[in-house]
Amino acid sequence: MRALAALFTALVLRHAILHKGRTFLTLASVAIGVAVTVAVRLANASAVASFTGTANTVAGGTAVQIVAKGNGLPDGIVLAVRHVQGVASVSPVVSGSLTDGRSQAAYDLVGVDLLAALGMASDQSAPSIGAPGGRFSPTILWRGRIVLSESLARAFHTGLGSGITMLAGSHRVALVVGGIVPDAALPIAARNTIFCDVSTAQEALGRDGLLDRIDLVPLPGVSAKILQARLRAVLPRAAGLTTPGERADQLTKMVSAFQFNLAALAAIALLVGAYLVFNAVSMSVVQRRAEIGTARAVGTTRPTIFAIFLAEGAAVGIVGSALGLLLGRLLANGALRAVAGTVDALYVSTSGRFIVADMGAYALAFALGLTLALVAAVLPALESAGIAPSMAVRVGSWETARPLPLLRLVGAASAAFGMALILSRLPPIHERPIFGYAAALFIVAGCSLLAPPLVAGVAWFARAVLPASAGAALRLAPQNLRGRARRNGVAVA
Repeated sequence: MRALAALFTALVLRHAILHKGRTFLTLASVAIGVAVTVAVRLANASAVASFTGTANTVAGGTAVQIVAKGNGLPDGIVLAVRHVQGVASVSPVVSGSLTDGRSQAAYDLVGVDLLAALGMASDQSAPSIGAPGGRFSPTILWRGRIVLSESLARAFHTGLGSGITMLAGSHRVALVVGGIVPDAALPIAARNTIFCDVSTAQEALGRDGLLDRIDLVPLPGVSAKILQARLRAVLPRAAGLTTPGERADQLTKMVSAFQFNLAALAAIALLVGAYLVFNAVSMSVVQRRAEIGTARAVGTTRPTIFAIFLAEGAAVGIVGSALGLLLGRLLANGALRAVAGTVDALYVSTSGRFIVADMGAYALAFALGLTLALVAAVLPALESAGIAPSMAVRVGSWETARPLPLLRLVGAASAAFGMALILSRLPPIHERPIFGYAAALFIVAGCSLLAPPLVAGVAWFARAVLPASAGAALRLAPQNLRGRARRNGVAVA
């Protein structure tokens, strides 16, 4: 073990310290890939938590929801629903999005039965926001009054009784803070939500006489299925029936393809990191071939050399991934703003501004970073183990002694492109273009395989067109490029 540690220090650590710039670049490549993966996964989880937690803000005990299939539900059906047998309480809800004109940040506006929400009515069907410790104005029930969380009030730099101006689409909406609720009284996803009475939300959003949904709490002993059957007899065709759980699942599925695309794009950053790790370890093998030859000459086995350079890849993966986790948490806030903005514009209103802790995202990103670094180091490690002592001590003989297998590389690239063509014609799996992304990966592989022949071809062409009067250094450059086409091809790829 001590001998292995000494060899690792001599062949890896000392070289890493001497070439600080390359070491930093290699670690940064892994760190950026891991950071992007972490940021995207955290942003995805936070956005989903926001629209499933805020857009589905419901009263405790809600078992059935009446939702609008078109522009909205006429608020006149609330009275008819109250008289359905088995209904204990009814809570109409209007939801939409308001924008801060200064920061352009979007916030959910949720209109509920404010009397019930504040615990001031016998019908306790609305979400409870009348928590102990909350501060409420005597004019809380006036039109235009809103209720904010403490953190949102601080973000708006406002207090009880102060007015704020928001944008609903293109028109301005004047609102007054009528209540401030402690953060601890609200779920994390709801702390960025503006609450108000139904009539205030209808006026602010330009939805007079319309509701988005109605939350129903059944009487004890009445199941959701029985209540749904009774409701269908009195509801218009524009109304649908669902449950809070089903609605959350529908919203999650709605953006699942978008999240899958983001995850695939984040993988590109990891792939770039793998290429740079491969290039860095390959370069270190080339530069240390004399030292490797010396180690082999004094009895170091090929498996030991292989293990040392594989350990270099593992070290890069561990350190780079650890740095990436820290950087990813910093990037997550920006990623959340971008993801939430896209989800809000294309799918469903969300005002996610809080990062939801997801240890699975950290663990997965770290594992991916380490795995890719190890995989990228395997081929250079095998090359290092295959260096013969006699060849290693001859300067310049190692790479030039091995001719470039041009035909095999071109054949393999053609096979990769052919596989990409086949995969691109296969149908999606569960509405996800799995084979499409696999086809893209084979295209990347094909281009990578063509890079060394391309480098060799450019070097041959440059040597052919150089005039006889060109200097010795200029004429040696194409030959040097061609002789090291493998290593330079990886950099080009």
